[in-house]
Amino acid sequence: MRRYVLILSFAVFSCIVLTPFSIALSESAATTNSAANTLGKQANTDRLFSPSVGKAFFNLAYDLANVPDADKKQLQQAMILLKSNSQLDEWTRSITPKMITTASKQINVDNSELVYVLLKNYLSESCDLEITRQAVSYLLSQENTRQQREQLLQSLLGSLAKRNKTFDSQIYTQLAMLNVEKSDANTAMSLFIEAYSLDKYNSIAFDEIYRLSPDVILPSVHLENMRLAISQDPYSLENALTFAQYAEQLQLYYVATGAYKYCADLFEYLYENEPLLESIYLPWIMSTFNTEHDQYKCLDIVRKLRAKNQFDMLAEVIAAKVLAKLQQADSENALRDTETRLLANWRNPSVNVPAEQMAWFYTFALKDIDKALDYANKAYSQDVNSIAASSILAYLLAENDQAELAESLIKSSEKNQIAEITQAKIFLKQDKKEEAIALLKESVEKNPNTLESSLAKEILVANDSEYVTPIDTEAFLAAVRGSFENTVIPEFSKPDERISLQLSTKGTKFAYDQNFGGQIIITNKSREAFKINDNCMIKGNIRIDAKITGDLEKTIPDLITLKTIPSQIVQPDRSLVINVNLVSGELKKTLTVHPQASLDITFTAYIDPVEDENGLVANRLISIKPAEITVKRPAVKLNPKFLQNRFNSLAKGKQGQKIKICRLFTSLLMEQQAMANRQPMYKYMYGEWMPKMLKSAIIYNLSSDDWVVRTNSLAAVYDLKLDYQLMDAVSENLNETHWPARMMALMILKNASGEKFNRVLDWTAKHDPNPTVREMAIALGATPPQKPKVQQDIAEEPMPITSEPTEITEEPTEITSEPTEITEEPTEENEK
Repeated sequence: MRRYVLILSFAVFSCIVLTPFSIALSESAATTNSAANTLGKQANTDRLFSPSVGKAFFNLAYDLANVPDADKKQLQQAMILLKSNSQLDEWTRSITPKMITTASKQINVDNSELVYVLLKNYLSESCDLEITRQAVSYLLSQENTRQQREQLLQSLLGSLAKRNKTFDSQIYTQLAMLNVEKSDANTAMSLFIEAYSLDKYNSIAFDEIYRLSPDVILPSVHLENMRLAISQDPYSLENALTFAQYAEQLQLYYVATGAYKYCADLFEYLYENEPLLESIYLPWIMSTFNTEHDQYKCLDIVRKLRAKNQFDMLAEVIAAKVLAKLQQADSENALRDTETRLLANWRNPSVNVPAEQMAWFYTFALKDIDKALDYANKAYSQDVNSIAASSILAYLLAENDQAELAESLIKSSEKNQIAEITQAKIFLKQDKKEEAIALLKESVEKNPNTLESSLAKEILVANDSEYVTPIDTEAFLAAVRGSFENTVIPEFSKPDERISLQLSTKGTKFAYDQNFGGQIIITNKSREAFKINDNCMIKGNIRIDAKITGDLEKTIPDLITLKTIPSQIVQPDRSLVINVNLVSGELKKTLTVHPQASLDITFTAYIDPVEDENGLVANRLISIKPAEITVKRPAVKLNPKFLQNRFNSLAKGKQGQKIKICRLFTSLLMEQQAMANRQPMYKYMYGEWMPKMLKSAIIYNLSSDDWVVRTNSLAAVYDLKLDYQLMDAVSENLNETHWPARMMALMILKNASGEKFNRVLDWTAKHDPNPTVREMAIALGATPPQKPKVQQDIAEEPMPITSEPTEITEEPTEITSEPTEITEEPTEENEK
């Protein structure tokens, strides 16, 4: 790296640096009386107000609580800092979610009263239900008996009802489950019904209602619930098949046709190279065949099967029947082609075509009685207990006027539709028309979506009767359409056609110490609303990675991981916005420690991320691409004049200006420490005089008459390596009359001194007049006092001496020489 030499006159340096801020070791052995008298000047009831200190506490709490696998002490410290924030700043709603999540992680600490109050303040129509879930789960975990948990849930319903319907529905569900445990089915049922009425997406409540009393649920409500399940997770094949099968069962063939097509499209999306399942295409083609106006679509289904080299005898027979009805081609030739393929498979041992399938084809498709009898006899001789073989043989015998033999076969085995049709035909030949018609209708009712049912309907019509479906289709669908805006039949579309994922920031260039938040934007591009929860296509798991390039290169996986369950249903053409704090964790540390580095930061956001065996990350719905955005953090441009101006501002600047300068100087000192004794990672300004000047400025702020400046400065040096002089300056704040400064000093000194600082913590836990400071001392490792001390007893025990650090990272020295060189030459731009 190029190095430039800059000679500064010692006179200028002395005037600007040494005169305002002489660095000297403070007397650190404070006597008991001076400490006690100083602290005693502050009444416990003093009300302090400072949004900037509150924000500093919140940021530190955020960092502590979001450390991977944060331990009990870190969570306790974070919780105290968050409560301190609420004491210092009137507006606390923005930190309430973090307070709830932090308190809820402290399983072994009873924060019940606090969490209850926080939940009460937080709950609203637009709240994050993951936050409320954590709160309720924590509150329930603190109760020892089922009766206590039941009372808690009843209390929540009493005090928090009607603020958020989904939340109310969840509480009713949990209360109902407790009643199930004690076998009070009636109460449980009424609670489940109330829960479902509040939230139709509550699948637990619906399933329990169905389990306890299936008859309570009308078919239209059942179909609506199944359709809602598809709205929640359009890519669940199980949900789609359940809906299609129920529509088929209700003989809503138009709906079933569309639903099975959805299943086929979904299967092709999920399993692109696999053949379509028989459980999808057979009911699909049969449902289509049973519609009044869409029978021609059967031909499309068969063509789709043929395109994948799938041969199905039943599907080919249905296609031939449709051709016959439409009179578009010779259906007989189509059947002959099917016969050729079927015979080829019959002769191929590896295909293993059963004899009863051959018998069925010649009986009901080609209607070749001789061949049918041949295969039927083969099938029956192979297995006399085969219901299919015996019923087909009985049907053929009845057609050959061997009614008695046919009836004997029917009576000797279980009945299927073919057997029932056979019996009905025998009844007709015996002039028992009413019995025949009744039996045919009963047979159709059992399984209406088969070719056998189609044959039974033809026989009914031939005998001046007909089968009427038990449901008024139009009236039934009218009851369901309202919930889906006339889209009862789902339309398949790929995930990237349904939703888009974006990561946005307010700008793409941010100066040093400029916090920038981000927004994850999930937009609904489809015609159907959706929710976000564990049962939906989007589960609400967010991950953001960061990649730093420029003067430094670093990859930060899992910069942010969070779970969110928004209350809102995302309507078509609407977006859900999730705010995220991008400057956190390892990225925040890197930006802080390297202010003179010019950095590009690329953020990559994932929704419900998954990792493959190689560790590569993608969205669970892979067609949705991760969202990316790149921002620039330019380097702080330093030159002597810039530093001198900032330095002078400490003596005469305003409060906010002093705080910002201290943060900058702390970062610059961290950078000097990071670059010491190593090859520089990038071009940065350096001089032997710089650490001394920076440290002098920080010490000045740590001794400020303004407690807000002091406390913010203490927060700034929380992660700074402390030498003897800095340790001494921090220690002086143990005597500060304003409790926020004392609390920050405790945290810093504990981090720097370790177990040797515990004597001071023990003293503070007993004698500090502020309860928050005492609480922090205990969280840092102090032994909890057996008896609380009143303020007038403070002077009884001396505060231990704290000025001597455990480790001295730099020997105390006098500033005796001028700076000799820096690594960056002042430019015209810098001079400006």
